[in-house]
Order: sequence, then structure tokens, then C-alpha cells
Amino acid sequence: MEQELRWRNVTCPVQPCKVPIIAKLNNLRINVFGYEDEEVFPLYISKREDTRVINLLYITQGNGKHYCLIKNMNRLLYDLTKCKKEKFYCYSCLHRFTTESFLKDHLSYCNEHSPQRIVMPEPGEKSVLEFKQHKFSQPVPYVIDADFEALIEPMQDTPGKTASHIPCRYAYLIIGPNGLPLKPITIYRGVDAVDHFIESIVKEKNILAAKLRTITPMHMTSRDLEEFQKATHCNLCKKWLGKDRVRDHDHISGKYRQALHFKCNLQFQQRKMIPCIFHNLRNYDGHLIMQGLGKLPDHEINVIPNTMEKCISFSI
Repeated sequence: MEQELRWRNVTCPVQPCKVPIIAKLNNLRINVFGYEDEEVFPLYISKREDTRVINLLYITQGNGKHYCLIKNMNRLLYDLTKCKKEKFYCYSCLHRFTTESFLKDHLSYCNEHSPQRIVMPEPGEKSVLEFKQHKFSQPVPYVIDADFEALIEPMQDTPGKTASHIPCRYAYLIIGPNGLPLKPITIYRGVDAVDHFIESIVKEKNILAAKLRTITPMHMTSRDLEEFQKATHCNLCKKWLGKDRVRDHDHISGKYRQALHFKCNLQFQQRKMIPCIFHNLRNYDGHLIMQGLGKLPDHEINVIPNTMEKCISFSI
């Protein structure tokens, strides 16, 4: 076998970093896995999707290094689970699946990342993962719930298309910080429903944005002042406050909320975002709205697409 392979300038013993060169020279799909502390983990995973794959186990012991051919991944990883049925493994993360269809769904996400090895902290070892994006823990103050209605118009002149959906009406409701509607539901009916909706929603955005930019002065009760003076730890990072303490309040209502560090208070700023939620946006309403977004001047549009025709969300 060694005489049949093309090596070019690669010398033996072959380092794992040189395996991609040999794989490319010989048009092969080769994966390399490491073995350490009785654990198997990926070292190099080929991007090729050939059915035939060569899996190698790279074993090191002192100064000795050796490759072993993995004939059956199930047998190698047999003791990782109590389930003894055949499993399907993702080579990049060695996560196991009971069916091949589950594995294919997983690969569409996992293939976007490099091979991974999970390393857990030792018992007693201090290892802390801290959440720092505290602004995302705040609920947005304003939410718009909206929906479209359309008329189905039969089409006989267009090949492959039997009907056309003509938007004819929309409705939306704005929910405020207290969970109650800011005003009665807005309903419009007309042939220009999409264009009218976009114009209306931009006007609502301008009104709500002005409210978000306005900071209501803080008002504290005697009980709030007592709680602030007695506070010993920051309510976000949970560390000692000491003299580094500020009064955090709701910029919309002016109500006092908690005692924070100065830096933590800056991280807890209110997001200037107004979500507009549709039922079935990706499959239906998104198609209607996209017809009118192109007519919206002086606005930047960002889209999170699902396919070329469907989008998960878009922001203006």
C-alpha cells in the first residue's frame, strides 16, 4: 500500500497536519482521530463527502507514534453509551445518532465548524463561564403583532401556476411595557395593503423610537432607597459592590430597579429594538412584505434567510 501512495515531500512518520496533503495527492477521504486518557477525539476531518472513508486512530505513547486503521467506529466507541444498537456518528464532534436521517440533519450545522473536542474541568478545578450580554436579558418594551389577509385569484394564463394571492387587508396591535395595548388594533383594507402597511409601520417605528430615546427621570420611594443602601452585591455579576454602586432604573417608567456596578449598569442598557411578529412569516407573509420593501427609500434592510425564497426574519 505504501508503494501505491503518492507522497511528494511528505516523510514518515507522517504528522497529522500532513494528512490533508496525502489525501489530496491520492484523491482520498481520510479522517484522523486522537486517543488520550481513554478518550477518542477528532484531529483532522476531511471536507469530502465520499461514501468510502478511511478513518485512522493516531496513538502516541512517549516518543512513539502510530496509526491504526479504524474498521468499525461503532466498535471503537461501543462503551460510550448503554444502548448497544448500531449508531451513526458525526466525525467532527463524535455525537451519536440512532438513525442516519438524524445524522444528516445534524451535519448541515456541524459541518460549518471545525472538529471539536469536549474538555470538561477536573473535579475541584475552578472553571466559570460568565454571561456578559446582560442587555439581552431585558424584555423589549414594545412589540407589534401583525397579520395579513389575501384574496386567491385563479390564474389560467401562467403555466405551472393555478392561483395568485393578492394581499387585501392587514391588522396590527402594539403591546406596551405593561403588557397592554398602547391603542386599539389598527386595521386597513385596500388593494395597496402591503405598501400601506410598510408606511404605517415605519410611522409607528418613529413614534416608538422617540419614546425609547426619552429617558424618564428616576423616582425612588423610601423603601427603594433603603434597599439600595442595604445592597451588598451587584445584581448582575453577583460580586461585592463596595463604593462602586449606582442606581439602575427603567428609562421608560422611571422606576428604580436595583443596585449595580457602574460598568454593569452600562451593559444593562435598553435595546433600541421593536420586534414585529407574524404568524407564518417565513412561509407566507414574508413573501407579501418583500414585494413592498423595495419601494422603501433611505432604509437599510438586513435579512436572515432560510432559502432563496424564504426568510426567517428581516430588520429595517
